[in-house]
Amino acid sequence: MGPRAKKVRAKETKPNEDLANILLEIGEYEKNVNLQPFKYNAYRRASQSLLECDKKIKRIEDAKILKGVGKRIGERIEEYLKTGKIDKLNEARKNNKSKILKELNRVAGIGPSHAQKLFSEGIRSLKDLKSHQDLLTHHQKIGLKYVDDFEQRIPRQEMAEIEKFLVDQIKNIDVKYTVTICGSYRRGLESSGDVDVLITHSNYVSLRYAQEQNLRTAKNLIIETKKSPEMLLKKIIDKLKKLDFITDTIAFGDSKFMGVCKVTNDYLHRRIDIRILPFDEYFCGILHMTGSDMFNQNMRKTAKERGFILNEYCLRKLDSSGRPGKALKIESEEDIFKYLEINFKRPEERY
Repeated sequence: MGPRAKKVRAKETKPNEDLANILLEIGEYEKNVNLQPFKYNAYRRASQSLLECDKKIKRIEDAKILKGVGKRIGERIEEYLKTGKIDKLNEARKNNKSKILKELNRVAGIGPSHAQKLFSEGIRSLKDLKSHQDLLTHHQKIGLKYVDDFEQRIPRQEMAEIEKFLVDQIKNIDVKYTVTICGSYRRGLESSGDVDVLITHSNYVSLRYAQEQNLRTAKNLIIETKKSPEMLLKKIIDKLKKLDFITDTIAFGDSKFMGVCKVTNDYLHRRIDIRILPFDEYFCGILHMTGSDMFNQNMRKTAKERGFILNEYCLRKLDSSGRPGKALKIESEEDIFKYLEINFKRPEERY
């Protein structure tokens, strides 16, 4: 079994949660109705900063020092602190088009632009959508089919059952596979939105690593080619389908599977992504897929400040001209923190 969180994160007190949720709702309105993803991201960052603040914000001066709170969002917060409401939010909630777009965006695979297109085609509800599935992609049809199931958070107990099932079944194929459930589950949260699985095989290495280490002729190695990840992943997907764990396929590429799973008949259908990486890229991949998004952004920023470049595949040292060198040897997540000379943070500490 791959590395995972050893304990559930302690339940946190979030004194600014109501205000954070209001900002996020305004951000959703900007994204879905006004097609302003940059404004959505700005509201999302400010919302996250409020959630992370352990002191109740009572004065605008305290809010302005938070990361992501600029002039415009600061004005929204000040309005809330003075009146207990934000006019922009009331405007969003009264907007009929906004309500319809929000309803359409419930469907996995339907983004803001496509929701607007469906609206222009006369679609006003999910009931309309079910009668006009010719307007949908394969992904969106599956999203519509399981819209109610996908909206339900996955309790940690169910995630643990999924983890045990996957580890047992995949190890039965080949003990050299390593399986890690990433995302919010690995960060110790009490529930998850979907199932993010990262897999590797101890003999599987990237072509880059094989070339840099002169391993092209080494025995028993599976060197990355266009077909090697598909070969390793297909064995797993085929077995999980035979066991009726995977119920639907959304997409199946060379190194990634997207679909729907159900661990037992007592549970709902859940979205699942299964990805395979070479062993030399695995721990950078785990770091990336564990998150959170904000934590990953901060890690990449720290790496750059310290003369490195970090992504989901590897960590490289930059030379004096700013060019990345060879990928550094990473055999654990701890190695990444050591190279960057920062204290290791356990998954449940990565906000």
